[in-house]
Amino acid sequence: MFFRRHYPLTTLRFCGMDPEQRKWQKYCKPSW
Repeated sequence: MFFRRHYPLTTLRFCGMDPEQRKWQKYCKPSW
């Protein structure tokens, strides 16, 4: 829940979409 509070929706779109943004996948979880 705190994820989208700290990061804009634009960042959520990159989450799991970009192969180079693998680090985002760690913070990106289908909890929201």
